[in-house]
Amino acid sequence: MHIQKMHTATLPHHWVSIWSSAAAPITLIPNDAASESPHLESHRLRPVHFPDTTIRQTFRVTLGAQRIRLTVSNECGDSDLSLSAITVAKTAPKKDGVTAGSPLTFEKTLQTVKFGLKPTLVIPPGSTAISDDIALELSSLTDITVSIYLASGESGAAVTGHFDGKADTWLQQGDVTRSSRLNNPTSLHHSFYVTEIKGWLPQDYSAIACFGDSITDRGDSYLPHNEYRGWIDVLSSRLADISLRLSVLNFGISGDQVYAGGLARFDRDVLLASGVKYVIIHMGVNDIGITPPTAEAQDGLYNRLIYAYRQLITKARARSLVVIGTTIMPFLAPPSWPTPWQFAHVKRETTRQRINAWLVNEADFDHLIDFSAVVTDPDCPQRIRKEYQLCDFLHPSHEGYEAMGKAIDIEKIFEREGGCLKEIEVGTPQNGTA
Repeated sequence: MHIQKMHTATLPHHWVSIWSSAAAPITLIPNDAASESPHLESHRLRPVHFPDTTIRQTFRVTLGAQRIRLTVSNECGDSDLSLSAITVAKTAPKKDGVTAGSPLTFEKTLQTVKFGLKPTLVIPPGSTAISDDIALELSSLTDITVSIYLASGESGAAVTGHFDGKADTWLQQGDVTRSSRLNNPTSLHHSFYVTEIKGWLPQDYSAIACFGDSITDRGDSYLPHNEYRGWIDVLSSRLADISLRLSVLNFGISGDQVYAGGLARFDRDVLLASGVKYVIIHMGVNDIGITPPTAEAQDGLYNRLIYAYRQLITKARARSLVVIGTTIMPFLAPPSWPTPWQFAHVKRETTRQRINAWLVNEADFDHLIDFSAVVTDPDCPQRIRKEYQLCDFLHPSHEGYEAMGKAIDIEKIFEREGGCLKEIEVGTPQNGTA
């Protein structure tokens, strides 16, 4: 836990995202739900609808605050989202001392979340709602719990959430939003509805938006949940250790592409997030992977990728953001490896190297992080080091993620505004608004 204190009463304040997630539609089929949790069918819970269900989930904020707001999203739903009750509290640890994914809360910290001074709300399809201010003193890199009760559930085919949740989400029938513990809940590994937590912080605090695919999302199923050990988590810890005034936001979506998916969501996820000053872009491998391994197709992809990167840079610059590019890491496996990435092919590897050459030598980024150089086997430039790969020579292991996170040159890339923090005292908005 990183406790930060500093007298800032005289500084102007603004809202900064201290946790965020990229929204996506989830169509949780009841038949497949049993494979994630064998108890779901016995409880007859249908996660896509959530009738008479409390959804409890934990989120790890990367900056501390004393006043927060929640953004609840129905962007991907096609029916009204009726919030019957919603609460927030500090997360209490399980028996093993871990707070991430814990179904327990500290009862004395419980706060009712209201919208326009009311504890209930109906959010129409395609919309989001920002809560009223919530007084809750938080330290950086700590977990908080949000419990949402849906009396009538949702009637549409999809709900808004994030498929690769980082921690266990707990489901229990009935309204238990005010209970500090749950009675035989079931669990899923997705997050739902909450897409942003904002902190009311001094003007010289800001956020880093990490925009990417599964390597940013840390979405590979072989990695355990309730552990924060991705490259952005390593970066978050390093920033907290030196008390730099930056939150780190994970806008990764597994399987996403720069051209086909990234361009469409960049405005919503990055440009509309509160207090973003920096954006790190780490994606492109899925664009290469889904494109046929022919010279003509890969040439066309190269041109599309260059166009897409340039569009992201232009959009970020229009908002005065510092744009940080990254190279694409290798994905070929040894010939004898039983489970390589399904799209691995030498022609696609040629495109990767061609794109990386453009990223290093021609792209107009403010900074470049050469992740490829960090993880590549020096004896085989087409392959990740064996100790840095998880299962398919594409997705990193914990050791690979740690190497990536440590390779980011914090002193070179991020400004230290106002010097190193020693104490923080977070002010409150005038008249409760900003």
